[in-house]
Amino acid sequence: MAHTHDVGIENAVIVTHYDLDGFVCALCLLEALNLPTNRVRFLSYGVRRASAIESALRQSKADTLFVCDIGLSEEELDAPWARDPKTHRVLFDHHETTAHMELSVFDEAHVDFEGSVCSSDLVLDYLKRRMPTRVGPKLMRWVAIAHDRDLWINNDRETGRRISWLLKEQIHDRLETAILTPSPEEFLWKLQGQWKRGESLFEDAVACAHNTACLFTDTPLPMKIAYVKRDTSDVADELQEGGQVIVLLNVFGQNVGISLRTDRVDVNVAQIARQCFNGGGHRAAASGFATREHLMGGYRTIRDEIAAALADQLAQRSAT
Repeated sequence: MAHTHDVGIENAVIVTHYDLDGFVCALCLLEALNLPTNRVRFLSYGVRRASAIESALRQSKADTLFVCDIGLSEEELDAPWARDPKTHRVLFDHHETTAHMELSVFDEAHVDFEGSVCSSDLVLDYLKRRMPTRVGPKLMRWVAIAHDRDLWINNDRETGRRISWLLKEQIHDRLETAILTPSPEEFLWKLQGQWKRGESLFEDAVACAHNTACLFTDTPLPMKIAYVKRDTSDVADELQEGGQVIVLLNVFGQNVGISLRTDRVDVNVAQIARQCFNGGGHRAAASGFATREHLMGGYRTIRDEIAAALADQLAQRSAT
């Protein structure tokens, strides 16, 4: 640990993922610490995150940095922001791939790699211990929704799905609305027209995935590969027929992302994402990026690479 001074609540900046879990992390910290929404930076996949973090610190002149729900790389942990002795760094993360990293650059690291909590669960626990009077039913309800959807539990995803598709545009405006409403349900009611448009976008993405899906059965496990627009988790849920590895190709700016999902307990797609696509994530949900070779070879090249990693993983499991 670099140093141990108390976290200042009046001069912090929050860097978080742009999905529902990251959004709820930001909402909880803003409300409990009484910070304005301009203290939040949302990061998507594929951006230069080290530069974005340094820019956030420089622009805000913050002395405390909260990093939430971002699976950082070893290279990013060696950036100047991670070595500045004047910055108090706090991490909230639940990505399994983070477990392999040296986290001593953070003054506080609130992490869990068992796959049973999301990053906003960790933020809520941190706030409950530090300032319990500022954590009320509203924040607990938001975290419950993020928890259910982010971990791909699939028990009660509808509210989370609708909110997630709202966050694809004007995310800071959505954050302002969330702060000014007493519950996630009130948030959806206020943005009823927008989430109904989001539902149409979701249905369009599901149709695209179904129309481009190819099921391979000549692999260690059934594998379904498809193209998807925008979000992936909810679309993967629609494609899953039980016991499959779902592989979704998604355009992120100039990059093509590869998202992996499975409902099998004997498969760790985070390992496959790290091994094949320079990515990572969770046991049941992970992602990385396709190379030019992957795209030139099409579905079969992607199938073959994942199949080889799957075979290795299943062989190691059977050997133990």
